Amino acid sequence: MVLFLKPLSSNLNQHIERMSHTDYHSLHCQRNEVETDCSLKIRQKQNRSQETIMNRFSQFISATINTFEANKKMAERAVEQVSDEGLHVALDDHTNSIAVIMKHVAGNLISRWTDFLTTDGEKPDRNRDEEFVDTFSERAELLAYWERGWTTLLESLKSLTADDLEKTVYIRGDAHTVPLAIQRSLGHTCYHVGQIVQVARVQAGDNWNTLTIPRGQSEEFNQKHWGDRKSQP
Repeated sequence: MVLFLKPLSSNLNQHIERMSHTDYHSLHCQRNEVETDCSLKIRQKQNRSQETIMNRFSQFISATINTFEANKKMAERAVEQVSDEGLHVALDDHTNSIAVIMKHVAGNLISRWTDFLTTDGEKPDRNRDEEFVDTFSERAELLAYWERGWTTLLESLKSLTADDLEKTVYIRGDAHTVPLAIQRSLGHTCYHVGQIVQVARVQAGDNWNTLTIPRGQSEEFNQKHWGDRKSQP
């Protein structure tokens, strides 16, 4: 027996065709919505990641600047307690006077932080050995050079961006990451600030005003500024 299939009506064909178009359009829209949603989530994740990087960079640079500035202030508070003559007196023949140490710190900062990202930190025109020769006869002249070094440092630090932390700089031809170069400078500067404070303490003698918590007054200080430690979490 032979079966003859009746052709589909034109209306039914059109209906099927409309359904196919509708289904395709629906699937296409759903796919676009998924892609848009995924793209949005990726952008949001990227933005959060960028914000995290920026926050960490800001915290790092802020903490670095605060530490530099705190040490600068400590050195200057110590120097204020020393006479003009005392600035040029070394403790013995094998040590440096305050004036020489300040001159060396400033010279180092000027060399390291001038064109920090683009030139070697040891500048061709720097004469390091001359920094250990006492040439400033006036306090104002010494302080002006000291300030020049710190200004060079701080202006350069404040101009850095998060991307700059990924760069490489050179000191006497040795490669340093930017964070390492920053920490190297910080360590060197703090080392010499400690020397300045120590020599100033000796020079000032009984007239010295302590720069930190006086001996024997730690508990009093803590109570005044911290309160009852036992109640703290």
